[in-house]
Amino acid sequence: MAPTFWINLAPVGVIVVSALNLVAAAPFAGDKAPYLIAIFLLWGFGAFWLVLSALFTWSVRKIAPLPFSLTWWAFTFPLGAFTLGSQRISEVTGLATPLAFGWLAWALLAAIWSLTLAKTIAGVASGKLFQPHP
Repeated sequence: MAPTFWINLAPVGVIVVSALNLVAAAPFAGDKAPYLIAIFLLWGFGAFWLVLSALFTWSVRKIAPLPFSLTWWAFTFPLGAFTLGSQRISEVTGLATPLAFGWLAWALLAAIWSLTLAKTIAGVASGKLFQPHP
């Protein structure tokens, strides 16, 4: 269940990027600040969810081992979407906080992606990945 807790992070990252692109391309001459504030609040919820997901996964890991399965790939896409959203909101607003948080998320993404790839390759090579889970 722990990897699926991260799935909720993906829509937040994708919505932030999409909303920023829509606001940038909007054909109105009005102030775009209210939209950017709403988008930043949504990004903040994503940052909160990332911390919550990491703490949840860590607490589950403390209780029992987290056996590898293909569901570990559920850690990667949501984290990648949030990382992209962080980088994009930092570009648009010029704020350093989303960029710093995005770099931390990127480092976590690189580590999780590399570990998941290595375990997937090892599981395919040994054939364990194709065995039913007991």
